[in-house]
Amino acid sequence: MLIAINMTEHFVSGQNATTFSFDQKEASKLLISKTKHAYVAPRTPIETELARIWAQILGYERVGIEDHFQDLGGTSLHATRIFSRLRDDLGFNLSRSLILQFPTIAQMAVYIENQQVSGFNVVTTASRQGRLEDDHSSFSR
Repeated sequence: MLIAINMTEHFVSGQNATTFSFDQKEASKLLISKTKHAYVAPRTPIETELARIWAQILGYERVGIEDHFQDLGGTSLHATRIFSRLRDDLGFNLSRSLILQFPTIAQMAVYIENQQVSGFNVVTTASRQGRLEDDHSSFSR
């Protein structure tokens, strides 16, 4: 991950001392996907939501649909957070291991869309007690 650091030299007690400060605003400009290909914007509502969640969890200003999860610095903790957000924000109850099979937003969006079209509902429904019930959409954890 790239970090913007301001270096300032000071003259302290007859010696030069260099101090470092973190510039959050400048760093956020740099935190745009660092993959080897050009940015590809989301094309569908599902891609848009996936990109928003990935960017927030991974700490990027934006994430393209062809950016690879691991190239973005994604870890198992990031995957857990992403899939928790997918469940909480969108109602998609998916196995975290899917990140290994579908490591880009484009691939994951196609998987989700295909599951919905084929009748395999990846969306959970809220029960009367306020708990989420699984519609046979999650894999064993």
